[in-house]
Amino acid sequence: MMSSIRQLPWLCFYVYTITRSIRCETNNAAPSPPRQIRLQSLVATRVVLTWKAPLYVNGSHLTYYINYTSSSSTMVTSKTSTQPTITLVGLAPYTNYTVSIQAATYFQINNRSPILLTSNKSKILFTTRQAKPSPPINVRVDTMLAYSVGIKWQRPLVSNGPISYYTVCYTINFSSKQTCRKTTTTKSRFTNLKPFSSYLLIVRAVNVESATKLESKWSTQIQFRTLSSIPSQPRQLTATDKQIQSVHLKWHKPSNPNGAIAKYEIIVVQGKGIDPSNYDSNTLVVNNTVSGSISAFTITGLTELTRYSVWIVAVNIRRTDKAKLASSPSQVITFDTKGGVNTAPQKIMSLQVTSTSALITWQQPLFSTPRSVNSYYIRYFKSTRSDGNRFPQSTRERRFHLTNLDIYTSYTIDIAAYVRPLLSPYASYNFTTKQAVPDTPPNCTATETNLTSLLVKWNPYSSRDNAIAFYQLTFQSQFETKIVKTIQTRLQETNLTPDTNYNITISAFANNTKLLSGLPCQLLARTGKKNIHESKSTAAPLVIAGVLPCLLVIVIIVVAVCVVRHRKRCCNNHMQKNDDKDTETNAHCYEMPSIAQTTRAIDDLDMTESNAYNSVTVETSEIASYADAGTTVMQSKVESLTTSDDSIIYEEVNS
Repeated sequence: MMSSIRQLPWLCFYVYTITRSIRCETNNAAPSPPRQIRLQSLVATRVVLTWKAPLYVNGSHLTYYINYTSSSSTMVTSKTSTQPTITLVGLAPYTNYTVSIQAATYFQINNRSPILLTSNKSKILFTTRQAKPSPPINVRVDTMLAYSVGIKWQRPLVSNGPISYYTVCYTINFSSKQTCRKTTTTKSRFTNLKPFSSYLLIVRAVNVESATKLESKWSTQIQFRTLSSIPSQPRQLTATDKQIQSVHLKWHKPSNPNGAIAKYEIIVVQGKGIDPSNYDSNTLVVNNTVSGSISAFTITGLTELTRYSVWIVAVNIRRTDKAKLASSPSQVITFDTKGGVNTAPQKIMSLQVTSTSALITWQQPLFSTPRSVNSYYIRYFKSTRSDGNRFPQSTRERRFHLTNLDIYTSYTIDIAAYVRPLLSPYASYNFTTKQAVPDTPPNCTATETNLTSLLVKWNPYSSRDNAIAFYQLTFQSQFETKIVKTIQTRLQETNLTPDTNYNITISAFANNTKLLSGLPCQLLARTGKKNIHESKSTAAPLVIAGVLPCLLVIVIIVVAVCVVRHRKRCCNNHMQKNDDKDTETNAHCYEMPSIAQTTRAIDDLDMTESNAYNSVTVETSEIASYADAGTTVMQSKVESLTTSDDSIIYEEVNS
């Protein structure tokens, strides 16, 4: 009964008031504890708790006192609430917490001060959810090789839960493509890397809760470069600008240098078909080392007209231990040095040159080192046709006899020395075959074309036209000799005498002075003959036109002389009879015809001559011109004679 009263302080107070006889013990009449505490919401840093009110409040102003502490700390945090719920914030993720809740009320009797009554504690234990961890720390390179790298790091300072795994990612040469892998430990190893390549690496931690990934931020990135390795072989080795004692080499760097190429080793060996891994050291000519930054080099000090094999090796130097990392040899190429002027046959000469053959001699090449010539290669062709046929020949002697050549033709001959396995440069020499005396010009013919011309034709020489400068034709008759030159194989000669035999000679000449053909072609031809009637009709006018002027002139002269002499005799007789008495008559006796009178007499005779001449028909232009010329000459003679006779007459009269 007492215990029941203790649990009902208000009832005890009521009974005491009425009866004044019941002793009530209210010291332990506190509210009962909160009931059914629950986690309404739980995350990594916050929790919402709810509960039910005490079964017995036992007072007024019900208040709840909440105290909580974590397993990682001894500090107690207190909260109050007037409602059966509370939200706790600022919690640590993935941490065990203990929360105790007390109910408290106030009890007051009469005017006494209120008494705080607290219930027993109700407790609940819970663990906060996981959260993203902090980034891993102290990420570093543990081991470094050319194709692999080992990485280590430390756990995050704040894990916020059990670390499920770590994600490690890297990029090569600052590209955007990442390569990642997972690990549950704090170290990892990457393989199949590229030698001498730059990498960026980062790490992060991952918590997993209820299939949810809680990833940390990336760690501080680290940069590293893998070590050098053996490079791939140099590519596309070529030999250019091959000279007498040098050659220029070009190549491309390895497709996978696997480091900074430190140098290239150039190996030159005499011969061909050389195996770089197994060759006679006695044939080694050059073993040069050049910088890895260049891709071309000129090899000097070689021997002319020699075959060589060459290859190149790329070399890297590992920075950690200075080890030499040499590539496999490049492709082996073969080249031949050129032969200089001295390596070609010397002092070529042509002896015993005829119209169709020549003997060519020469001397052995002048090599810088003793060499033996296996044979000589010869080719010759016509100089005027360098694109024509070439006639290759070979001989072991230092002379060669060329036959079946064309007459009077320029030839070029090239001679090279064959020094196994190479051929020296060709030495060239020019010569010209001599001229030959050709036969009589073939098929000579001469035909009449008209009264004064002949057509002469002949065939050209089949293979010797290039030696003939011109043809000379001689036309010889009893009246004349004519010489004509031509480069054609036909000639029509005009202005010949009609009906006349001509001896025709055709000769071929190589130049203006030297007769080329052995026997000239000789022909006999005759010009055309005129018709008989035509000749008579033509001859009569010729005689009349030529003779008549002469006769007229003679008649005039005779008449003039007779007149002068007759008058002179008459005057003498008259003077003897009259004894100079009749002076006037004597003077009249001595009057002579004047020059004008004589001229008029001559003009009358000319008119008579002209009328007679015009009555004659002259058929040919040569006859007409000849008659005109004769008339003019005769007229001038008459005038001169007349003038001369007049002067003589006057002199006689005066005397």
